Amino acid sequence: PSAKTYEDLLQAQQLQSEQLGKALAENLHQIKNPLQALRTFGKLLQRKLALEDFDTSPNQKNAVNLVPLRTLAENMMLQSDRVADLLEPMDDLVMALENRLYLPPASP
Repeated sequence: PSAKTYEDLLQAQQLQSEQLGKALAENLHQIKNPLQALRTFGKLLQRKLALEDFDTSPNQKNAVNLVPLRTLAENMMLQSDRVADLLEPMDDLVMALENRLYLPPASP
């Protein structure tokens, strides 16, 4: 192929890579925002429940067993950590794409 055609192909590939990197970064950001909110709510719930006194005796009229809520808060944290761990390779991919975009094009 001619030099012009090769340059056109490189530019098209560069543009495609940039668009892919941007789309991936935006989608990753859209996933991570609610995930961080869940983590924050889970931590706040854990702190609140740690401060609460509760009585599980059946004689108390308004007795509340907070164990299920504590378990829920713990599970929220565990699952959000798990999702964050699963997203790490995506972060690495975005960084690799960004680094690749700034490399000089290979010569023909």
